[in-house]
Amino acid sequence: MISKLRILTLKVQGPIVCALLFGSAIFFEGYGYFFNKLETQLAPTTPETKQLAAEMLWVMFLCPGNITAATKRNGIQKIWEWSGEDLNTETEWLTNEVLRGVGSAGTAYNTSRWRELMYFIRIMIAFKKLVGSEREELLTDVLKLAKWLEQIPENETRQFRHMMLFLLFPDEFERIFGGTDRRKIVVAFTGKTEAEVNTLSALDIDNELAAIRNEQEQTYDTKEIDFYNPPLRDLWGDDRNVTWLMSWNPNNWPWETLDSDREATHAGKTVTLRWACANRKAAVGDKAYLVRTGVSPKGIIATGNIVTAPFQAPHYDETKSAEGKTQWYVDIAFTRIQDPLKNDPYITVEDLSKITIDNQVWAPQSSGIEIKERSAGILQKQWEKVVEKKNILESILGTAKKVKAGLIVMSTEGRHGFLEALRGSQTEQVIGQAPCPVLAVPAVGWIPSLLEKEAK
Repeated sequence: MISKLRILTLKVQGPIVCALLFGSAIFFEGYGYFFNKLETQLAPTTPETKQLAAEMLWVMFLCPGNITAATKRNGIQKIWEWSGEDLNTETEWLTNEVLRGVGSAGTAYNTSRWRELMYFIRIMIAFKKLVGSEREELLTDVLKLAKWLEQIPENETRQFRHMMLFLLFPDEFERIFGGTDRRKIVVAFTGKTEAEVNTLSALDIDNELAAIRNEQEQTYDTKEIDFYNPPLRDLWGDDRNVTWLMSWNPNNWPWETLDSDREATHAGKTVTLRWACANRKAAVGDKAYLVRTGVSPKGIIATGNIVTAPFQAPHYDETKSAEGKTQWYVDIAFTRIQDPLKNDPYITVEDLSKITIDNQVWAPQSSGIEIKERSAGILQKQWEKVVEKKNILESILGTAKKVKAGLIVMSTEGRHGFLEALRGSQTEQVIGQAPCPVLAVPAVGWIPSLLEKEAK
């Protein structure tokens, strides 16, 4: 299959490309899935046309890193086999390494995939009309190719434009494919306003990015810099403070490892699990809470942080997975998992109903909705009060019993962090439950004077 493919030098037959293009603008304007519509459109075409469509999709899948290699491979195989010929998925061109991607495509690249394919087809038609020397010139002159693409309809808005230029000239173009990120970087590093940047052409932004890179390479005295990695990322990326509400309904998915996962987090370990997330705006580092729904007891039972960008994988429901359906997921590193059925403290639905400041939804229809900032702040305080302080109490009492302590010394007041969690009623609870005497002392004045004495 792919052995016939060379980027931008495909063995493009005029009638084949026209067959792909014919009627596209009409057919794709309706509703439905990309593959279903494409299959219908390609049904009357030759096997070679269907195979060419699969090859073109392969090219379109080379750059995006937020689509799994398995999903890409399945899509390419699906289209290829419409030709009536089996596809050897063991070929080196379909390995995970080749299909892993190099950057994140914006959401529109998937939701408007047909537009990206149309754009690709139009490029091929225009390229096919050129004589050999003209093609060669475009493929060796980065500026001429970029300017030549400006004649292609929708060139300014198609992400495949940036991908193709990066594949052909990786030293001259960045692996930044989403228009939003491209513009945000220019705004952050040049001082131009958003309005000014919005008037720039795709090529203008390419030039701005090249100038920014040159300046940053001189600043950091290295060429090994990337806009998606620190330190550059810190200079333009959002200071995210986003919290997500994931959901778990025991009726829909049996959490078979719940007991061991719970025990691991109670022992101070993190447990990373793949979790359904309908919202693809979730990002690495975002906070996540897990709400138990469907059956009582209901409420917030776990928390952690998202550690991967959203990705597609087979649906968690085996029946739907067998039908070829997929689901969007993120990986979450859970730092605490509670089980109300084991009398673990958790945030009940009654507690959640009292957080009314943003009219936040606490029983989502699908897993992965954003918790509004003010509600997230209140929820965090509730979690610290109900769960984390309880954890500290259990830790103190458990440790005292384990080491057979003869005395526990605690502060009755604190100012920050850990001491703040121990003061007042927390100390009183330890006094009431400790297996040994407890010495409660005031933190303010006593500890500093002791340290000063020690220093002398």
